[in-house]
Amino acid sequence: AEAASAAAAAAGASVAVEAPELPADYGAPLQSPFSDSNVLARKVSLTSRAGSSLSRAGSTLQRAASSVKLQRASSLPLEDDDLRYAASMPGLMDVEADRPFCFGLWKTQQLVGFIFGVLILVVFLSVKVVKTYNKADAMIAVAGLTACFWIFEVMPIYVTALLPVVLMPLFSITSTQIAAAAYWNWVSMLFLGAFMVDVAMERAELPRTLLLRLLRKTGVTRAWVVLAIFMAVAWLLSMVCSDVAVTLMLAPFATGLLNAAEEEAMNAAATSLELGARAGERPDEEANLKAVSRFGAGLSLGIAYAASAGGLATTVGTPANALLVGQEILGGAISFDKWFAFALPISACVVVVAYVILYFMYAHGVQLPISHETLAEQEGDMEGGTGRASSDEMLVGGIAGLLIVLLCFQPFIDRCVTNPLGEPLSGSATTACLCACLLFLLPSSLRPGEALL
Repeated sequence: AEAASAAAAAAGASVAVEAPELPADYGAPLQSPFSDSNVLARKVSLTSRAGSSLSRAGSTLQRAASSVKLQRASSLPLEDDDLRYAASMPGLMDVEADRPFCFGLWKTQQLVGFIFGVLILVVFLSVKVVKTYNKADAMIAVAGLTACFWIFEVMPIYVTALLPVVLMPLFSITSTQIAAAAYWNWVSMLFLGAFMVDVAMERAELPRTLLLRLLRKTGVTRAWVVLAIFMAVAWLLSMVCSDVAVTLMLAPFATGLLNAAEEEAMNAAATSLELGARAGERPDEEANLKAVSRFGAGLSLGIAYAASAGGLATTVGTPANALLVGQEILGGAISFDKWFAFALPISACVVVVAYVILYFMYAHGVQLPISHETLAEQEGDMEGGTGRASSDEMLVGGIAGLLIVLLCFQPFIDRCVTNPLGEPLSGSATTACLCACLLFLLPSSLRPGEALL
């Protein structure tokens, strides 16, 4: 800045000279008004403005860095999705912080927020503070609990936002349909809660664990047994999860198992040829290799058919069922238990017929050359990452079972949660969101400092 001022002063001094005598050609045109001194002064001003812009940008970056709550770089995740989540919730993603409460899930601030929220809930539900409106105290209790969970980050903010959908119908403030209308609608909120349960099951690798346990007990050499187990698991899980999600969870494991079977069949066929199979004779191992390759298509079809059949049995198994139940023309006449009682026999018949057809087309007489060592190796890899029968699998499976049980007993819950006119207030969307919130309150044994989801 001093150099620029000196240059400007020097330029000014160069033009500050005494006025000369008028030349002879006084009437000639004047020279351009943009002299060298003016050009230099404009360059200096542009340089100073650029420097001030850079300083303002630097201060903005400093303010942005200070808003990250000084999270340690060593505790930042590596995946892009986790990094975006850490930017929005730095307190929850700081896994290296001391978390002495709730089995290593909560820090001190989260425990304080939970206690304050529950205390506000109990006080306003027990004491009649506002006498003008009947449900004003219950609404204050819900708002206070949600605010404490939000401020102290007891749960992620986007999960805390689901608490009104759960608590307002349970405390007879308003119905599930009215509360869900502020977000989406009750059908969309039902699928949102069920989808979170699907994600938790996939994250805990519950379908893969279930398949491995069953295959270890029944064996993997008989193709019809493998087909039956895969179809049974797909059929049962698709009643709780989306049929598309179940197919995506089971297909990779089935592909890996079939690749191992084909590899062992190829090795057996090559060994048989090397041992001196006569020319023109087709060894049994080569025929079995083709049968195993053909069985792969049947197993893939079996998973897809069983998942579709299981999705028919419940309203959360496939989006089309819930969209039909949510039509206004039906007026809520079809509940989860009514649909389940009607569609379960149809779903069972469909999956049995599909299995019989696939058995005679692809699995009849096929022997899979899969050894128990292959399954033991995959089970060992799984146990190395998740542990043997981890608590995460049991908790997620329990929450998924709780979701189905509560949906089946939804009519009994509706009789208990009513308005003064006897109209039911609770709905299936409240039940699904309740199970989704539990996934963020229970600690994970595989990921210390994090919840199940």
